Amino acid sequence: MLDERHSRGWEAAHPTASVLVATHGRASWLGELLQRFDAGLTNCEVVVADDGSADSTWSVLTDWAAQTELPATVLRLAACGGPSVPRNTAASRCRGDVLVLTDDDCLPEAGWAARMTVAGRRAIAQGRTRPLGDRTGPWDRTIDVGRLTGLWETCNLAMPRSAFLEAGGFPVLDLLGEGGRGFGEDVVLGAAVARQLPSAFVGDAVMRHRWVPTDFAGHLASRWRLVGFPALLAEVPELEESLWHRPFLTRRTAAVDAGLVTLGLRGLWGAAPWAVLALRDARALPGPVGKRLVQVLVADLVGSAALASGSVRSGRWVL
Repeated sequence: MLDERHSRGWEAAHPTASVLVATHGRASWLGELLQRFDAGLTNCEVVVADDGSADSTWSVLTDWAAQTELPATVLRLAACGGPSVPRNTAASRCRGDVLVLTDDDCLPEAGWAARMTVAGRRAIAQGRTRPLGDRTGPWDRTIDVGRLTGLWETCNLAMPRSAFLEAGGFPVLDLLGEGGRGFGEDVVLGAAVARQLPSAFVGDAVMRHRWVPTDFAGHLASRWRLVGFPALLAEVPELEESLWHRPFLTRRTAAVDAGLVTLGLRGLWGAAPWAVLALRDARALPGPVGKRLVQVLVADLVGSAALASGSVRSGRWVL
């Protein structure tokens, strides 16, 4: 721990729930999220952990802690390489009976925390997450959660603090084999809690997820992260239920694999389902359709290679 600051109201507060955020390098977005907290939270404390940001994140947090009327603590950590350690460190400061989690690229709608608090008292609760506005570039990414997925996305998640502690918090994983910024820790924790408690989807607790700008190289890097999924399946066997006709991850990856096999056998018709899906996606992206089609096909190949590589590495086949 490098530094820790409290708001004026921290010591005397007896919060019902604790809103927890881990942040890294998002100074330009944090201000609006914290303003939403100021305007919309009641009976809640806020704990934000800065995971070694190199921008002005710490200044944004300390300025906010000095003026907010909410009970709040902000923590400054050395870079941890992923979200597990900052989230666990923040949770260790929380005092509410319910932990309500979101991320630094999100903005809550009115009533979000109160609804998640009610649901999270006796269940692990997943709230609805919707994109914020429209993308500005063809490869920007966001999160859209409209049902229980079994992935337990931390952009909108709540659970009893006691269940979080009993599960041991977020594990520190290296499923990508490259020391990246985390993969699957939310799934492992969520599954552990869901084995002990009911699961609930809270459709009226809405979180808006920003479009995170990226380029095509970044999009390919995100597709390669599928290399960690077979090892994640070994950690969380419940994910088997989400696969499409095991061993395929999705209907899309099955179409890609079928297309590759038939092309390898000098056939064309077997690749038709893949081509239809790729063309549909290319037309939905801004820019020349021909160029986008080639890029979509390349991204599909990267995803297929990542799953094959991860399957060989882990011994659990997902294609």
